[in-house]
Amino acid sequence: MLYSTAVFLPLLAASVGVNGVTVIPSNSFSSVSTFETYWNYLYPWGSDHNGSARMKGSSSDHSHINPASGTLSLIATPTSNPSPPTSSADPHPAIHYASGAIHAKSQITVTSANAYTVSGEFSAPTAKALGLPSGTP
Repeated sequence: MLYSTAVFLPLLAASVGVNGVTVIPSNSFSSVSTFETYWNYLYPWGSDHNGSARMKGSSSDHSHINPASGTLSLIATPTSNPSPPTSSADPHPAIHYASGAIHAKSQITVTSANAYTVSGEFSAPTAKALGLPSGTP
């Protein structure tokens, strides 16, 4: 049985700025077009890290990365492949999940000469999802 885990990130980028200049506005998750102005899909280096999930998402695929109504939903789903592919990153673990990741288009460098205010609200499901392997917390 498939399940999904969604992480909702409303207002993640609220008031990120330097010297009163907003770098990423709080409405950056209000729509796909606004999201794509400030954020990129996946990791800066691609879809794999060193874990057992492969990140998926693009301007035409919002099944794992879904910005809408001021909330970003990152959705993880288990794969059903009995012989899963392996990660392209060391140590090359088997890919058992598809999920979503994003990164800001603007690189923000914090130094002793500038200051930033970063605020956000985060929510994740707290109930055990159906279909988890026995013993999974």
